[in-house]
Amino acid sequence: MKVFFAEDFSQYNEEIILTLKKIKTSGTIIGNGDRNVVKIFEIKGVLFNFKSFKQHNIINRHVYKFYRRSKARRSFEYAQLLLDKNFYTPKPVAYIENHDFIGLTSSYYISEHLENTFTLADVLFNRDFPGRMEIIKAYTVH
Repeated sequence: MKVFFAEDFSQYNEEIILTLKKIKTSGTIIGNGDRNVVKIFEIKGVLFNFKSFKQHNIINRHVYKFYRRSKARRSFEYAQLLLDKNFYTPKPVAYIENHDFIGLTSSYYISEHLENTFTLADVLFNRDFPGRMEIIKAYTVH
């Protein structure tokens, strides 16, 4: 198992690893879970999103172990990049990869959970969204 935690969240290391062991049987699911599964867990009074990525076929398992960074790792790195550029996105907490001799068997991305947020799709497809034009203009300036 490869585990990487952001320094700001290192105090949650043990609890996050323990939470992964019960990810299939507990937590509050977000969305329908058809492709990837995202669940909310509370740890020490803080809400976290745990994203479990879809299992890959045998070829992609090998590719994601030896040639390409996992989706979990890229999610972590891209979130950090967005924050560095002052975009509002959940803080990356950790990524975890499990491997066997063939390749990547499972991977997880953990981030802080944000309440009362909206997606860009909410703004783009709802013409009555409050402050819609200001949000679109602000988004395109970056």
